[in-house]
Amino acid sequence: MQRHQRNMAGEAPREGYEARWRHRDGHPLDVMVLEAPLVDARGEQVGGMGSVLDITTAKRLEERERRHTDTMARHARLTMPHAPHR
Repeated sequence: MQRHQRNMAGEAPREGYEARWRHRDGHPLDVMVLEAPLVDARGEQVGGMGSVLDITTAKRLEERERRHTDTMARHARLTMPHAPHR
């Protein structure tokens, strides 16, 4: 609620923010929330608008890519020849 109030006060981050919500059936959703106040010609706030984008699949793909990169780096370290001891 604090985030929403801040955003409606005109201090919303332009890039939005990520949040984890729970779907009504119980499964988690990763979302991108974008909010902005609606201002009339006199400069007065007359409402607000927002968008919520489901980024669950994108987040899963990012995590899978990160795990793959970590695995490849670990394998590379294990297969590197060791320098001889002096």
